Amino acid sequence: MKSPLRRLRADSPLLKVLPIANVLGKLVMLFSLTLVFPLGVSLLAQDAADMHFILAMMGSFIAGALLWLGTRYFERELKPRDGFILVLLLWTGFAAVGTVPLMMAIPGLSFTDAYFEAISGLTTTGATVLSGL
Repeated sequence: MKSPLRRLRADSPLLKVLPIANVLGKLVMLFSLTLVFPLGVSLLAQDAADMHFILAMMGSFIAGALLWLGTRYFERELKPRDGFILVLLLWTGFAAVGTVPLMMAIPGLSFTDAYFEAISGLTTTGATVLSGL
């Protein structure tokens, strides 16, 4: 079955972005599987945050799968410029996925604070805006 996006003109700017979206979708699906580890810790600690991790994992896996399936006909070798865009999207996207369980588990936590905590966790800087830990 051919994709309806195949009808795009060869000089369309969208054709340059679709291979990046293809790789991004695969990596978001892979990243969603990393939430298995905090889910396991949550289950062992019985802290009732397990559902937050399950929802974040399922949501990011489904989003990645939809992105990948929608662009699966546009695989190609990425250029260095594509790599820069991909890294930017990965860091911002992975941090956004990391905010989901934080915002669900901590009432009143703003998106900005949750995003900061997610970036801090991904980069292992140890910086935090949360008090009383």
